[in-house]
Order: sequence, then structure tokens, then C-alpha cells
Amino acid sequence: GEPRLADFGLARHEELGRLTSTGELVGTPAFMAPEQALGLPVDARTDVYGLGVTLACALRGRPPFTGANAVAVLQAVVAGAAPDLE
Repeated sequence: GEPRLADFGLARHEELGRLTSTGELVGTPAFMAPEQALGLPVDARTDVYGLGVTLACALRGRPPFTGANAVAVLQAVVAGAAPDLE
């Protein structure tokens, strides 16, 4: 009955150190910001984008960008215009 927010910490673990390598693509394609999908540097704006996708999913019942596979989703994220929230 109460919403929860979780951060799964894919990039860093307190005891183990970094778990990912530079340039490695980790995450859910539909929730990645365009700069993240392109392997460019990310910052707080990337998190804001992910939150926006999460909110869009809550409103629409599906992410804004979809595709037949992960590559198609990433292409849509990078090249597509965000659809209306209908």
C-alpha cells in the first residue's frame, strides 16, 4: 500500500568496489537517457530522465520507447521524439 523507491547500485558496491567497467552498458534500455545509451558521460540529469520514464510508465502503463529488442529500444531512445502521455 506504500510506494517504495530503490537504488540497486549497479555501478558501485561498498565492500567490493566498482562492479562495472568503463564503457560497459548496464541498465534497462527503456529507462536509459540518450547520452547513457550512446556511452557518453552521465550526471544528475540522467537520473532525472530515468525518473521521468518511471513516471510516464506509471501514467501510461508502458515506457515511452519500446522495440522488438534492446537495440531497437536504444535506437528509439536516441532518435525518437517522446510520445504524448495519452
